[in-house]
Amino acid sequence: MSVLKRVLRVFGWLLLGTVLLLAITVGALLFLNRHDQPPSAQLQALHAAAKARPTVADADNAYIYLLGMGVAQGEDPTAAGRARLEWMTSQPPGTPLGPKPYDESSWRDQRSEAVKALFEICRNPDAECSRALMHGDAELAVWLESEGWLLERYLALITHTQWRESIPRRGEGFLPYQHATDGQRLLMARAWQLGGQGEAHALTELLQRDLVFWRHALAHSDLLLTKMIASTALRRHFGWGSLAIQRLPSAAAMAAIPSAWSTALTPEERSMRRSLAGEVLWMEWQVDDAFQLWQSEDHSISDSLLQWMAKSLFRRQDTLNRHAILMMQQAEVLDGPVHELVSAAARQRTVAETESWPALPEAPWYNLAGKMALAISEPAYSDYGLRIADLEGMRRLALLSVELHGHRANASALPGLLKTSAWQDPYTGKPFTWDSASGELVFEGLEPGERSRYVIPYQPGG
Repeated sequence: MSVLKRVLRVFGWLLLGTVLLLAITVGALLFLNRHDQPPSAQLQALHAAAKARPTVADADNAYIYLLGMGVAQGEDPTAAGRARLEWMTSQPPGTPLGPKPYDESSWRDQRSEAVKALFEICRNPDAECSRALMHGDAELAVWLESEGWLLERYLALITHTQWRESIPRRGEGFLPYQHATDGQRLLMARAWQLGGQGEAHALTELLQRDLVFWRHALAHSDLLLTKMIASTALRRHFGWGSLAIQRLPSAAAMAAIPSAWSTALTPEERSMRRSLAGEVLWMEWQVDDAFQLWQSEDHSISDSLLQWMAKSLFRRQDTLNRHAILMMQQAEVLDGPVHELVSAAARQRTVAETESWPALPEAPWYNLAGKMALAISEPAYSDYGLRIADLEGMRRLALLSVELHGHRANASALPGLLKTSAWQDPYTGKPFTWDSASGELVFEGLEPGERSRYVIPYQPGG
């Protein structure tokens, strides 16, 4: 036999062996993934929680009002909210929705350059914002006058006493929260004015209404996005609110504290369970809609083969079970007392980093596609609960700033007052710190990254 024939024969056997090995591997994978799992107890519990939400009349539902809050001036936001809800749920996913049922106001484009600059500086109520506000009375007056309609609409929003969302099946269903965000900033600008005018009673009433609304929204959010919107609104409230109260004479400051400031965040407000129940429904729909959309499209032979293989290695129910298990684990870690959250935070990160594929009695190659999807997406949930828990520290920091203002505490007295104050770090029980360089009281929260630094400006002796 010639050398060439021997080489070709060896190559043929190698090629045949490779094909056989590949066929055996694919066959083994398909065999391991031949069945799905029944719904887990955790998934069923989250489903039950979502279904148990009370029905709320549209007129009382802040969610409906907020859906339509961007409607043109003179129109009814509640009616617009109903129309938007019908619009976003009228067609199945993958089909065009058509134009929105109303045109949204473009109020941001109409602001003066001075108002835009002040708005940008005061995205966070820090020392830089405080300095800008002290010299920004004219800009504030122009802002409040030009967008008085939005402030009136926001004041109407926070009179609503109920919150119940429609879990969106498509991206258009998420809240257009920028209207509420700008409305709250307008309310806080008005609070700043009232503080400067010495109108303590009106200031207190305004802050009380705002805080009660957002604490209710925090407790009753049906999606993580909404819970994060509420937590951001509360962080903004305590920051701006403390600045407004510090404008009052020191003798009047303590009496101006809204009663809702005196109540610690409740377990219901900190709990992630209701919003995670909504997330489970949302994820189920995303999975089902993705496969439905793929099946409705034309594909090449190679794409169809790859998609078929991926689908064969994806077990829908097992993926949803694992998703529910991990979220419930994270929720349970954060359900404990606030003073135990330092250790709980470490446990939560372990859950997020090492249990993206929760241990279930299946082969490692079972539901490989689902496990890979979870490994990519799940860690994004890990720090949301810590952001909410940090709000208790922000609440205490706001109370501390008003207390110091009431004492007209100067720089030399600050260390002693920080140690003896009733308002301490909720996690460690240690005093908050004062950054003399920036002129800010500081609380270091548990959420990783730059968002963990909470500050409230305080001018010693002010």
